[in-house]
Amino acid sequence: MARHISHIFILHLLLIPCTGAWGDNALIIELGKDLFSNMNLSKNRNVACATCHSPENAFIDPRKDVAEGAISSGTIKNSFGRRNTPTLTYTLLTPPLISDSTGPIGGLFFDGRVNNFENQILHPLFDENEMGLSNELMLFNRLKADSKVKEKITQIFGQEALETPGALLNSVQSSIAAFERSKEFSAFDSKYDRFLAGSYTMSKKEERGFNIFFSDVSNCMNCHLLNKGTLSKEEPFTDLRYHNIGVPRNQLLAEEKIRGPSYNDRGLEENPDFSNAENRGKFKTPTLRNVAITSPYMHNGIFQELRTALLFYNFHLIKNESALTNPETKEYWGNPENSDNINDDLLTLGQPLDAAKVDSLIAFLKLLTDERYEHLLETK
Repeated sequence: MARHISHIFILHLLLIPCTGAWGDNALIIELGKDLFSNMNLSKNRNVACATCHSPENAFIDPRKDVAEGAISSGTIKNSFGRRNTPTLTYTLLTPPLISDSTGPIGGLFFDGRVNNFENQILHPLFDENEMGLSNELMLFNRLKADSKVKEKITQIFGQEALETPGALLNSVQSSIAAFERSKEFSAFDSKYDRFLAGSYTMSKKEERGFNIFFSDVSNCMNCHLLNKGTLSKEEPFTDLRYHNIGVPRNQLLAEEKIRGPSYNDRGLEENPDFSNAENRGKFKTPTLRNVAITSPYMHNGIFQELRTALLFYNFHLIKNESALTNPETKEYWGNPENSDNINDDLLTLGQPLDAAKVDSLIAFLKLLTDERYEHLLETK
């Protein structure tokens, strides 16, 4: 219980408006929003943060031209990100990475390698496979040549923010981080949130899905609830922990032009602070908020449909012929990318889901869609 309270306390701290030395928080958020869509922040001026994290698509990459949308292409031709681009919605709810008696919890990215938005922003900015800026000086020269950006930075951070590359980078980090902490990323206005507030009534199918999710019938809440035992208004629908669930290798990423046949993603083990073999193949549980509109699924984007992702868990519970087949490929699911440390004890909890239960569960999961994105459900 103490752990849950601490997370909620952190959330409230992050929601406090930053109205101190930098003035009106609304101005910082506005600047952060502008920078988030500014292609000058990429080496070839052809991608922005918003390219891979589209505000109109729940902050995922809507492009489907690279490995069926499993990964994103960067500023340089034939450059690709390493993993499926996750939604940035509700990342506000993620505390810094720590290790408690149960194991690692928290941190940003699939391997938890940074603890806050300010540091997270540095990774795509200077990664040659993403935005590809060569150094701080390139960013400095780009933004100093932009009169509108200069004016806003001076208004918020003062003239000194434009005096050195480091100072300007700090203002960029602070601004984009403020935007990512804003309500635009964490609206809490889905039909589920409205249900908790008493302003939405579930259909019978949605209610059945709700009961399946919040019960031992399925295994969902063992990994996709932080505040177990309560219907929290600030539930991220992830335990924020790291598990190896035996996700199959995505052969599309093994193509020579993308990651290459020897590519293997070791997950948490690649985090320098957790670089031991017992963490191989473990990835942070993603949020289920907006899950119905944020395909593809899993860290390597191997599943295109939400139904497929749910049926993958059935594969661990029943071994009949139908369960062995990926409905998207009509073939065997495939061997795990990392066969070490697969959490069989966790995967074999719950009961197999028949088609009716899967339908009901999907109906409930659609309720976790933010109101501004509900129209996207019509295309899913």
